[in-house]
Amino acid sequence: VNGVIFYPDFTIKIPGSGEIKYWEHFGMMDNEDYSKKAVSKIDKYLQNGFFLGKNFIASFESSIQPLSTKSIEKIIKEYLL
Repeated sequence: VNGVIFYPDFTIKIPGSGEIKYWEHFGMMDNEDYSKKAVSKIDKYLQNGFFLGKNFIASFESSIQPLSTKSIEKIIKEYLL
């Protein structure tokens, strides 16, 4: 988009509509350098026409608070099905 190349963790084509959604999983949020880069990456998505909950999904976890399978299932049901 706009000459910016994105390499998301997941690219999902929604069955039926053909809509494309991008999912970034930020899995080391307790690492200060990683979390700064994550915020910058999210900002780049937003600056290039991607909107959280619409065509862009983000999930987060840290070593202290891992993302549960139940939470992942909720994200999939809400945004991808």
